[in-house]
Amino acid sequence: MVTREEWDSWESEHPDTRLVASTPGDKDDSEFGAVDDTTLQKSLDQWAQLAKPFHSLVAIDVSGSMGYQALPNGATRMDLTAGAATAAVEMFPDHDALGLWVFSRNLDGAKDYLQVAPVEELGAEENGTTHRENLLANQSALQYMQGSYTGLYDTTLAAFRQVLSDDAPDSLKTVIVLTDGEDMDEGSIGLENLLAALKDEQDPDNPVRIITVGISADANEDVLKQISEATGGSAHIAEQPEDIQDVFIEALTGI
Repeated sequence: MVTREEWDSWESEHPDTRLVASTPGDKDDSEFGAVDDTTLQKSLDQWAQLAKPFHSLVAIDVSGSMGYQALPNGATRMDLTAGAATAAVEMFPDHDALGLWVFSRNLDGAKDYLQVAPVEELGAEENGTTHRENLLANQSALQYMQGSYTGLYDTTLAAFRQVLSDDAPDSLKTVIVLTDGEDMDEGSIGLENLLAALKDEQDPDNPVRIITVGISADANEDVLKQISEATGGSAHIAEQPEDIQDVFIEALTGI
């Protein structure tokens, strides 16, 4: 497995090199083995996806349970999630675009979510500061809200619609949701209506995939899986606190 940055670098240095596969009867079959058409096409599709820049909105749960102690040293779920988010921001190349929302319930008036930073290329500059630097500076926004609950469904749909409407035709458009619980908003759209909306509103030509990351075994794995699968995305669970960063990075790089 190579990273997208490694692939971009290799491709720029070998612009005239074509990927080829052996077929039955090639003289090198004995050494490398033949590659069937299905396997070859899957590999080429994965490489093509890898070459696309990310256009991703990350939505992080800041409900009260994110303040639960996760490690003996006193680190909370929120501390570990913030660390994972920082690592993610630092690892992507400048041409990738990332944005950040936080969510709980009624966080911004009647809305369960609040924009911390819009989705922009990490290398984009404003007043001499890059978007990457602004995101890292805004990590202080990742603070759990004492006594608050999780507004998962409305936030997920709003984030999906936001990225769906973004003008990024040549990018891999994703919404990445990190949560340690399940929806606790009685006035929300509800799971059934959320799944229906995700499927009905999806753009088949430039789809938005939802990647869910469950923080701890308290996260509702079944619900997160249903949400992701409705958009062709994937669900990941970090059952142990120390796994949060690795699982988050795996979710981002394994799309």
